[in-house]
Amino acid sequence: MKKYLFYLIMTCVVLKSNCQSKLYLDAIMQMGKDNVEAIRLFSKVIEDNPRDITSYVNRGISKSNLEDYRGAMSDFNKAIALDPTYLSSYEFRGETRFKQKDYKNAILDFDRVLILNPKYYVGYLNRAKAKYELFDYQGALIDLNKAIEFNSEYGEAYELRGDIKFKKLGDNIGAQDDYTNSIIYSFSKSSPFFKRGNLKSNLNLDFKGAKHDYQGGIEDYNKAIQSDPSYTEAYLNRGIAKGALENYHGAIDDYSVVIKIGSDNKNLVITAYLNRANIEIYLGQKDRACLDFSKAGELGYSYSYELIKRNCN
Repeated sequence: MKKYLFYLIMTCVVLKSNCQSKLYLDAIMQMGKDNVEAIRLFSKVIEDNPRDITSYVNRGISKSNLEDYRGAMSDFNKAIALDPTYLSSYEFRGETRFKQKDYKNAILDFDRVLILNPKYYVGYLNRAKAKYELFDYQGALIDLNKAIEFNSEYGEAYELRGDIKFKKLGDNIGAQDDYTNSIIYSFSKSSPFFKRGNLKSNLNLDFKGAKHDYQGGIEDYNKAIQSDPSYTEAYLNRGIAKGALENYHGAIDDYSVVIKIGSDNKNLVITAYLNRANIEIYLGQKDRACLDFSKAGELGYSYSYELIKRNCN
């Protein structure tokens, strides 16, 4: 919302459209808060001035927020027809196409954005995200490098570049540097802390010789949770790291938090029940373990009943 509000105020100054009207300003203030009301108010502005480009774009953003993608596309197309050089029409049409997983056409819109402003770092990030979804990791890296070239404090670009280096290129040192920069420059730090914790712990590696800095991972998970106390995945992975360090009671505590707050992600909760049960078996708490296996089965993990046969009879 802050991004949109800044953009809206700036376009008001530049275009000198109906932005001076109370109706327009009221519509702006409803964006992201009450999108239905924002659409109604922007529609009134458009009735008074059918050539008000910013109102079409803003109404399109509000429709996209409500997942009315067809209506949003219609508004962006209208804005482009009125002024084919207006960058924001292509930017938000590209973002709407991205939401619909129409990555190829989203890239075409972001291409147009960057033709209109070759130094627009947000455009490079948006295009990199679309390329990433199409498995064009080298193309995404090139765009992320450009985004960072034009804004060396662009935390979101560092985070995605870290993802590519860590998950796709195996460049752990480069990825850790990028996650660290993302932590420094991002407003929301929970995600880069979590990802750097994963990198340090290397939870996805179990081959001989793999390096696992579990304590370093735990420290980053702590910070991710401090930034976002509802970060279910951070509790889960912190529990795994604690278990690897034989802090079994600490691991059980983390899995219990996942079970308590993670109801919107069934797979995470199942994993927490299973992991907690395995520790309980190790600690000789058979009854508790069997109950956890049963809970996992109730959530749809059918192999739980085989685990019950092996461990609980």
